[in-house]
Amino acid sequence: VGLCDLARGFGYALILETSDDAVVQMTACRRADRELVAPRVLWQPSKGAFGTPRKLLYRFVHTGSYTALAKAYREYAGRQGLLVTLAQKSAANPNLARLFGAPDVWGGAGLAFAREAKAAGVEKMLIHGRAPAEHMRAINALGYLTSEYDNYTDILPLESGKGIDANHDELPGAAVLKADGARMTAWLTWDKKTQYMKRCPALWERAARAVIPKVLAETPFLGRFIDVTTAEALYECHDPAHPLTRADKRRCGETLLGYVRSLGLVAGGEHGIWWGVPHLDYIEGMMSGGYYSWPAGHLIHPKSKSEPFTSPWGGELGKWSAYEQWGIGHAWRAPLWELVFHDCVVSTWYWGDASDWLREAAPEITAKKDAFSILYGTIPLLWANREGSWHANRVMFLRTYRVTCPLHEAIARAEMLSHEFLDAAHDAQRTTFSDGTEIVVNFGAEPYTLERAGRTRTLPTNGFAVKGPKIEQYCVLEDGAPVTTVEREGFCYTERGGVELCARAEGAEKLRVQVSACAAAVRLEPVRFAPAWNLATTRAYSLDPAGERIASAPCRRDGDTALLLGPFSTAASLDLLCGKEAALPDLVVERVVVDPPEVAQGAPVTATAFVRNAGATPARDFALELFADAAAPERLLASLDLALAPGEEKAVAQRIDTTRCDGRRHIVAVANRAGNARELCARNNAAEAPLAVAPDAKFWRSAIERALAADAVPWRGLPIAVPCADAIDTASARADGLPAQAIPGAVLVLLGGPAAAPGRIVVRYNPADAAGTLLPPPARMWQGETRTIAAETYRARFENGTLVDIVALDNGAAAEPFISKLIVSSRETGWTEEPGTVEEFRVLEAGPVRTAILVRKKLRAGVACEKRYEFYPRYFEVEIAFDKPFGCVPSRAYYARAGEFATDAGARTKVDGAGDGEGVIGANARWYAVYAPTWAHSCTLLGGAGSLTYWDAGEWGGIGFNSRGDAKVRLRYAIRPGGADAAFARDDAREVEAALR
Repeated sequence: VGLCDLARGFGYALILETSDDAVVQMTACRRADRELVAPRVLWQPSKGAFGTPRKLLYRFVHTGSYTALAKAYREYAGRQGLLVTLAQKSAANPNLARLFGAPDVWGGAGLAFAREAKAAGVEKMLIHGRAPAEHMRAINALGYLTSEYDNYTDILPLESGKGIDANHDELPGAAVLKADGARMTAWLTWDKKTQYMKRCPALWERAARAVIPKVLAETPFLGRFIDVTTAEALYECHDPAHPLTRADKRRCGETLLGYVRSLGLVAGGEHGIWWGVPHLDYIEGMMSGGYYSWPAGHLIHPKSKSEPFTSPWGGELGKWSAYEQWGIGHAWRAPLWELVFHDCVVSTWYWGDASDWLREAAPEITAKKDAFSILYGTIPLLWANREGSWHANRVMFLRTYRVTCPLHEAIARAEMLSHEFLDAAHDAQRTTFSDGTEIVVNFGAEPYTLERAGRTRTLPTNGFAVKGPKIEQYCVLEDGAPVTTVEREGFCYTERGGVELCARAEGAEKLRVQVSACAAAVRLEPVRFAPAWNLATTRAYSLDPAGERIASAPCRRDGDTALLLGPFSTAASLDLLCGKEAALPDLVVERVVVDPPEVAQGAPVTATAFVRNAGATPARDFALELFADAAAPERLLASLDLALAPGEEKAVAQRIDTTRCDGRRHIVAVANRAGNARELCARNNAAEAPLAVAPDAKFWRSAIERALAADAVPWRGLPIAVPCADAIDTASARADGLPAQAIPGAVLVLLGGPAAAPGRIVVRYNPADAAGTLLPPPARMWQGETRTIAAETYRARFENGTLVDIVALDNGAAAEPFISKLIVSSRETGWTEEPGTVEEFRVLEAGPVRTAILVRKKLRAGVACEKRYEFYPRYFEVEIAFDKPFGCVPSRAYYARAGEFATDAGARTKVDGAGDGEGVIGANARWYAVYAPTWAHSCTLLGGAGSLTYWDAGEWGGIGFNSRGDAKVRLRYAIRPGGADAAFARDDAREVEAALR
């Protein structure tokens, strides 16, 4: 204490070293006339780790400032071999370059998300989570860095018949034995029901060697995130089977991380400590300091600044005021870690203190975190799950990416040379880097005036000015409003005039552009970041969410250097092409005209397709094909060979025989379906026109007439089966204008509509030996290209064999998805996700009444699952079976929106993510319902299941029926566009009972 007092008085720092475990503590000091804050610990990598060192070394270092203090430590760290730079690490593992300029993203591991992000201009990304192996390979091919959470510290007892893995080990023997004879506890779950134990560090590597090679053999990860290891203090283990000193404990961490990196993986860790730097490529939490935001540990998003939260160990977390001052406050914060290690390891925020974590409680904090990331030259951490900004506020997600990541990509390998406060309040701050980049940020409530190179700029709150050899970016006041611009080689971003425009060069002659909705055209100068751009040959195409070109976009030349894009009624993503990239044909089917549009069956019609080559080169030897209803070979009506010069348009007429058609049809014209002509855009190659064909009974050989008792008919869009003993041509089944579909032994007829129920129906068909004489009716419920079901009252899609994104439709209009996924849920296979390998995905039927799909999937823990879905216009049923007795929730619904919950047994609560079991879990019910004004659904148990499960925390809802372990489970989900109460669910259940009778 006396030495520290002496150092404090003279403006020096005392550096303490212990030869035992090489822990270093720096104590900040100041003289009365210096600007530094009161003495406090600024650097203590391992709190409380000194104990009784064998030897204490000390020396005085004149600081002058905390920057000199950090640089003194950097010098020491270099002598200790800790300064392994990112340049050195990336030379050993080229995949590390994918991390430079990549946002750290949790909650969006799927290929669909990755493709959407790429189309939105996110060039690099660190994505955590598991997807099917083929999807992971595709994500890697996009240039992203795939990784997965891992933790060898927190363990539960071994499960019956299973070996040691990341989270299970032999207990109590594998747990740390404390000096008092007790075993050390670890994580405690939110519900306080599951207590993990602390695995001895001597056993970490053993477990990792049992886990990671098996994972990599199945899934091509490029990285791995190791939780806890670098976040906790040093401790001892007194178990004679695996005794440890604190120094041994540190070395076990180095060994574990070294093993992970030896597998060629980009390695990440939690929080961080000096000894981890040579072994880690990135660290989550170094930007968050010691105050992480209230519910960081259990990952619960605060909804307001007044919410109280407890830590995973039961203690009360700090109030908003403490977090605001110390967690995100700028006046008492200095980037000591970055001053030492910026060019050695990439830093980001803690996952429970992410850049977008306070989106609801304090949205202004995201901009402040972005400003800190800019000032320190670090990457953001963002969420792509339901509550994250990717889905809830994509503008926020993309702005954070655009203002932080291009800068990090430019200076990732540079040393931070200095940090300084530019005013007495510490509102304005500056950092400099070894490549010459200088960054100024204003955190103050008042604007800050910056004079640089003879130019004056005014920085608003969280405004910035970055000048470097590779990048310039500014957020400054123009006419009283903040305007952001970012420019580096091959990239620009601006939000001038309230319109966001982002462009990135993908080669000398291709640009990927994103622009927000704009009432007037937006000006873009490609030559500013693509110097060889040719305006004269430029062509523009709009993109779908997956980044595929779908149509030409409004684009015209403005003078000698600029293009005018738009206007756009909604945000748009574009491809801009010139030169050789644009030197291809572009076939466009503008429209189709059918004359006459209404005929009797068998009468001819003429279909005229208007085809144009909008490209810059000739289109030769391609086919124009005409189909009935869909571009499938079995529906082909005619085919013609064509060639078109650039700019040429032809009206191609073709006589169509309607003998094989009946009812309401569409004539579809498609150019270049086989892809013989390489072209700029293949999604604008089709158009269609309606055709009404009055059926003629003479084209059907057989008929079945069935009388209906009106009071016994479920007149709500439900099918009835009309038995048929004949072998029939399935394409020929009809029912007097009602949707009909042949199934083995019967014809399904769909009853529904506002009119009174008919007294009878006539089913017509042809025998099987007449196959091909009639075309099947339109079957538009199943959309194979996107694996989507588009029914009358709902829409959903399949992703990795799992039904996701269920949307309620109201007269065809769709709201946002209300169910995010229906999954098999269990401890063994995953509570909130359904990772696995789809072994079979087969469409068994795809008709106008029913689409049946079979999915066989290999889940974790060696469990194989088979699901058979039957989709009808207003509901769907699913039957689920396993290859062995297996207790789980076979169809668990997680929700994307808040709704009211009810069961037939009287349970009532609200799905909103704010509870847990809420008195529902374990209850018995025949049906449950969840509803809101714009969507509603019931789930009726048809057989094979037991009590309800419900867990409304984290992922919303978590609702389903528990399986009985050895029986098939069958459920019906009926969906409608809204409900005021649960009365509809009672009606749905009665219809099920009537059908079963």
